[in-house]
Amino acid sequence: MSRFGLARRVFALHGKDFFARLVPTVTIVNSSHHQFGTGTSLFSFVMFLKEVSVPLDWRYSLESVDWEELSSLYRAAPLGHKKPSDFRVVFSNSMFKCFVYDSGRLIGAGRALADGMDCSYICDIAVHPSHQGSGIGKDIVSRLVDLSKGHRKIILYAVPGKEPFYRKLGFKRMATAMAIFENQAQALERGLLDET
Repeated sequence: MSRFGLARRVFALHGKDFFARLVPTVTIVNSSHHQFGTGTSLFSFVMFLKEVSVPLDWRYSLESVDWEELSSLYRAAPLGHKKPSDFRVVFSNSMFKCFVYDSGRLIGAGRALADGMDCSYICDIAVHPSHQGSGIGKDIVSRLVDLSKGHRKIILYAVPGKEPFYRKLGFKRMATAMAIFENQAQALERGLLDET
């Protein structure tokens, strides 16, 4: 259950008086938030739950991965559509993988395809829109970089426009990187390739 859903359930079960005692009085930032007490909103209760909630669950194995859920995460992120069976293949063939759960729900993932010595390629970093901007993407990349230590180089290619995010994590643009894509025209159109 999401924090928002939990907040609604607590309000429904215990009423606004209980809700108002639990949450410090705050100024409503956005009038579209549901107001349940003087100066108290459902949004503020969700933020309160975020402060006191169970920490995120970080997993590094494929043991409990629901491939349908992983495929849904990438569609929601939005990073395109891959079949669950495709995710099973690529994550199974990756030396390092990282899955992040919030209250049992998959909200982030990433992987690194590595050879154990020379090169580790970080890819498929995804964070659910409900958790984007909270630092989870940065943490996934940082953990995959840590797992990849000892490789001579750690590389990735970013979705166009996300390069500044990866620069902040220490990545530099490669002057000589080149690629052959299955669909070269589409890669050119998306800005992943340059004809120069």
